[in-house]
Amino acid sequence: MIDLIQHEHDFKVTCDGLLRFELGQLVQTYASRGADTGIDAEFVGAIDGVTGRWVFQYKFRSPSEALSARRTWLARRFVGTKSEFDKDGVKGADGYILVTNVPVTVSMVRKLTTAWRKARRGKAPLCVWDPSRLNVMLKGREHLARSWNGQKEARCQQVIVLPAWQWLQSTLAVAANWVNDPLWPLRVESYQWPEPLGAFHNNFAWKYGMRIVPRDAALRSIQADPQFSYAFTIAFPRALELLTAVRQAVDALAQAVLREIDALRDSIVSRLPQLEQLEAERRPEVARVLAYCVLENRWGFAMRGLHYFTEGQLVVNAQFLAWQGTRLDIEGRLDDLVREAPHGNVPEGVVARRAKLAALLQEWWSRLWYVVELGIDAEG
Repeated sequence: MIDLIQHEHDFKVTCDGLLRFELGQLVQTYASRGADTGIDAEFVGAIDGVTGRWVFQYKFRSPSEALSARRTWLARRFVGTKSEFDKDGVKGADGYILVTNVPVTVSMVRKLTTAWRKARRGKAPLCVWDPSRLNVMLKGREHLARSWNGQKEARCQQVIVLPAWQWLQSTLAVAANWVNDPLWPLRVESYQWPEPLGAFHNNFAWKYGMRIVPRDAALRSIQADPQFSYAFTIAFPRALELLTAVRQAVDALAQAVLREIDALRDSIVSRLPQLEQLEAERRPEVARVLAYCVLENRWGFAMRGLHYFTEGQLVVNAQFLAWQGTRLDIEGRLDDLVREAPHGNVPEGVVARRAKLAALLQEWWSRLWYVVELGIDAEG
């Protein structure tokens, strides 16, 4: 159970709780750090027949580190010219207990005992509580090891990390077959707004429009989570760098696709006099949507009839598409635009950005898929 604790604060909370259970309410624990006097908790009373002031010192080292390195780190804290035993708070202690998540050996305890005797005159006892004892003490008290940081990390896993991975996986699926969604990561969105018809607030008519928006709402929602920074800079640090690179590549691809849409938009405005029937501020927006439609047919898997798009979505622009003859005329003109370029002829700028994104996604899959499977960033 002790080896499942990943953060120093969680270890402190666990140790504080165990001391309260073992020694009662008179054990003194400390919620905040002050000057380092070598004390994490104190108790005045009898422990195993020894009465007096007992000092408790907590020492935590990440369980992901090599065991030999953890033991070396612990020994250096106490055996040497600068020892934890020499700190002011330890002076005059009648007993000392080192509480650590580092498994100790017989030789380590002997070295620690020798250092303790050198620092003190007398026979005050020293004891080391390592995982072999702490795990026994936690039997029936496992909730003590589930502190706030542990709960927070579990929430990060479920609410932030896993959804981010799902977004990456869906992006990987798109990158494996661009022809099925050739203008990704952009999409057409319908929207509406009320337009007042008089002085009364409830006298209005709904207006409808369409616009091109990025398909990253899910990722933006994840990034807006207050714990996003914690999840990816502390719990999963290596994943943040690659996720950021993927997001930047997606943004670059979106900009490249949008440039192609805007270049075609100007041609559409010149070829469709029907757009003059729209309000001036609406024309660029509608022309953009029509350009999206044309490019989807040029770059897509097959030549889709323009009626698929106009009837399914563009008809909401009732100001100029409600008349059957007008709509058919627009379809014919857009069909001509589709056929002006060879089918499947995607511009080099878009192809290059697709390739960069696909490479980053493959790198993510090959390097970091197991992070989610294990729930930890073992090399972070």
